[in-house]
Amino acid sequence: QALRGLDDGLLCCDQLLQSQGIDALSRRRLLDIHGSNEPCNLDVTAALDSEQTTSTTTWLFLGAALWFLRSYWMCATTAALVLLVSWLRRFLHKVLDRRWLRTFKSRNAVPVVTVVTSDGVVQELDPKSLVPGDLFLLGLGDRVPCDAVIVFGSCLVEQGDVSLPQLVAKWELGDGEDVRQELFCAAKHRASTVLCGSSVLKVRGGDVIRVVALRTGAATLQASLLRRRMRPFSVHALLFPPRGLLLTFLLESCFKSALTSAGVTCRYDVVASTQRWGSTRAVAVDATGALCGPAEKLAGLLPAGSCRHLHVLQRHSQHGVVSAVLLRADRYLEVLVKGWPAAVLSLCQGHHDTHPPPQDTDPVAASLHERGLGLSAVAWKQVDLHPDDPDYEVLLARTLESDLNFEGFLLFEPVPRPEAVSAVENIRQADLRPVVVDEDSVYRCIAVARATGVVQPGEPVLLVAARQCPIGGPRVDVRRLETPSGLAVTLQDINSEPSRVHYALSADTLIVLREHFPDLLESLRESVSVLGGISPKGVRSTAIDLNLDVVCCGGAALALAAGSPGGLALGLHEESLAAPLLCPSISCAAVLAQRSRACLVGRGLAQDFLLLSVCLQACALLILYAERATITDGMHLYLEVISCGAPTIGLAIPGQTGLADIPPQLDAPSLVIHILSWLSAQVCLLGQLHCQSWYNHLTRQIQRRVDATVVFLLAAFQLPLLALLLVTLRGGSRPRVLFATILMPTVATLILLLLP
Repeated sequence: QALRGLDDGLLCCDQLLQSQGIDALSRRRLLDIHGSNEPCNLDVTAALDSEQTTSTTTWLFLGAALWFLRSYWMCATTAALVLLVSWLRRFLHKVLDRRWLRTFKSRNAVPVVTVVTSDGVVQELDPKSLVPGDLFLLGLGDRVPCDAVIVFGSCLVEQGDVSLPQLVAKWELGDGEDVRQELFCAAKHRASTVLCGSSVLKVRGGDVIRVVALRTGAATLQASLLRRRMRPFSVHALLFPPRGLLLTFLLESCFKSALTSAGVTCRYDVVASTQRWGSTRAVAVDATGALCGPAEKLAGLLPAGSCRHLHVLQRHSQHGVVSAVLLRADRYLEVLVKGWPAAVLSLCQGHHDTHPPPQDTDPVAASLHERGLGLSAVAWKQVDLHPDDPDYEVLLARTLESDLNFEGFLLFEPVPRPEAVSAVENIRQADLRPVVVDEDSVYRCIAVARATGVVQPGEPVLLVAARQCPIGGPRVDVRRLETPSGLAVTLQDINSEPSRVHYALSADTLIVLREHFPDLLESLRESVSVLGGISPKGVRSTAIDLNLDVVCCGGAALALAAGSPGGLALGLHEESLAAPLLCPSISCAAVLAQRSRACLVGRGLAQDFLLLSVCLQACALLILYAERATITDGMHLYLEVISCGAPTIGLAIPGQTGLADIPPQLDAPSLVIHILSWLSAQVCLLGQLHCQSWYNHLTRQIQRRVDATVVFLLAAFQLPLLALLLVTLRGGSRPRVLFATILMPTVATLILLLLP
C-alpha cells in the first residue's frame, strides 16, 4: 500500500479537483514517505528487467511481421533478424555499465517542472522533488515526470512504449457536482491520467494543462513496470483476435485489475468491502433512521488522502470496534470516528440539539446485520490541537471519550463485480466447488454467496451457530436462513431436503466444532459453502480442517475449493490469498496466467481445449492440401500456430520467485499442445513449399537442404520453447534450459541433413 503513492483510502474526484498544491513542510514529510521521484531510472530498470518480457515480445513481433509479409524468404529473414537483435540487446544490457546508462538516460529527463504551491506561488522545481498531490503545469512538448491526473484542459499525448495505444487523447476530470461525488475509478484513470514517460503533443483549450501528481517515486516505477509486462499481452490481443479470445478467457481480470494494482484505488475503513466484493452501494441514513438518497454524504465523509489540503496524521482504535482518523487542516484537527452504532453513540454525549442520535438502534442493526448489510455510525469533532503541542497524546485521548457530533449512519450493501458471477459459473462447470471465505461476518458472506451464484436460488442456507450454556458446556444450533427473523429447523428436516444444502460457519463456531464436536465437523465438511470471520492467516488451517483445497492468490477474498480431496492446492500462503480470476492486486501478468492455467488444467477443460486445437489444425491442413492454396494463404494458419507461443510462455514459466510450486503433471497439457502446434506448422509450411513450381525444378539434394533450412529457422524459435517447457515439466534448472535450447535445434537440423 505504501508503494502506491496514495494514502490508505479511496480516492475521490473531489479530492483531486480541490488540490491546492503542497507546501514546503508537507513536501519534506511526503518525500520521506514516498521517496524521491527519479524518472531517469525508470526506463533503465525496465530495460535491465527485460528478461521477463523479451521472450514474449520477440514472438509477438515475429508474428506481426509474418502477418504482413508476403514472401517466405522475407519471413525467414525477419525471424532470424528478430532473434539476433533480441540476443544482441540482452547481451548489451548485461555488458554496459548501469551508471553510464543512467547518465545517458538522464539527458532526456525533464530539467524542471512548473509547480503551483499551496499559497498560490508558481515556481520551478526539480522533478525529483515531486510528491503525490503536487499541482504542476504541462505545456507543448513537455515530458511527463510522473503519473498525473488532468484537472484543467485536455491534450494529446504520445505514450511510446509506456502503454498502448501510442497516441491517445486525455481529458480533464470535469467540474460538475456529479463528478465531484464520484470515486476515481478505473474509467476515470484511463481517460484523465497521463502516464510517466509520455510526451505532450498538443494542448487543447490553452497553452498549458493543469495536472495533479498521482504517483511518484517507487510507486511510479512499480506501475510502469506493470504496464511494461502487460504490454505484450495487449499487443497479442490486438493483433491476433482468435487467440485474443483465449487470452481474454485466461486473463479476463488482468486488464481490469492492472490499474488497481498500480494504485488507482485502495481500501479504506469507511468502505471496507469496496475492493473485496466490487462496488459498494453506500446509503446515508439520517438521525431518525429513514433511508435517504444514494451516497449523498459519503464523499464528504471519506478521508481526503494525500491529494488534498487534509492529510492523515494518525489512527487510533479504542472500544474494540471504533476507528478514529485524524485529519490535519490549516489550523485544527478533525477527528472522524466510525464503528458499531452502540459504541459510537456512547461517545456522542453532546450537541444533540440539531442532530440527535436515535435511542434504540440495536433491533434495527440486528435486522440489517442478518440481511447481510453493514451498518456503521459516523461522528466527528473539531479539535484545537497541534501535533507539536505538549501532552498531545493525552489531550487527544480525552477528546475521543465524549462530545462527538453525530453525523448519521452508513449502510453498506455488497454488490459483486459482474465477472464474479461468470467466474463462479465457470468454476462450477470445471467441477470445482466455490466457497466464500472472508474476514467479514458470516451474514455478510452469505449475502455475497447468494449474489455471486455460490448459493443458487431456491437452495437453503443453514447457519451453524455455537453458544455457551451455563450448564453442560457449549451447544450448537442450526437454523435455516430464509427471512431476517430466521426459522429453526431440526436435523431430520435438513436431511430430508431434496435440493443441495449449504452450511455457513463462523470462525468462533469452527473453533467450537473443532474442540467439542469433531464428529459433527466431519459430517459438514462436504457441504460448507460459507466461512465468515476467517482471517487471512487462518485460511490455511481452515482449509485443512474442512479438507478443502483452496485456490487463491492475493488478499482475503472469494476462495475456491475443489470438490474432491487431492485436487488443486495452490497459493496457500498467508501473503497470497484471493481468487484466481478476481485477483485485486497482481505484481506480474505471468503470475495470474500461471494460476489461471492451474485452475483450467486441473480439470477436464484442458482436454477439451487440446482436442479443439488438434481438430482445428487438422481441418486447416486438409483445406490447404485439398485446394492447393498458395504460401500466402498459409500465413494465416502459421500465424495462428505461432501465436500459441506467447500464452504458452506466460502459462508455463513462473514470473517471479517465491510462488507456490505447481505440480509437474499440470504442465503436460501445455507441452502437448505446443508440440502438436509445432508439428502442424512444420507440415503446413513444408507442404506449401513443395507445391511451388520453382521447388520442383531443383535437384533432390538442394530440395533436402532447403527443407533443412526451413526446419532450422522454425526450430530456432519453436524448439527452445519446447525445451523450456520440457525442462520446466521435469523441474530442471537454468543451465539445463540453456543447454537444451542450444542443442535441440542443432540436433534436429543435423538429422534432417543426414537423412537420405
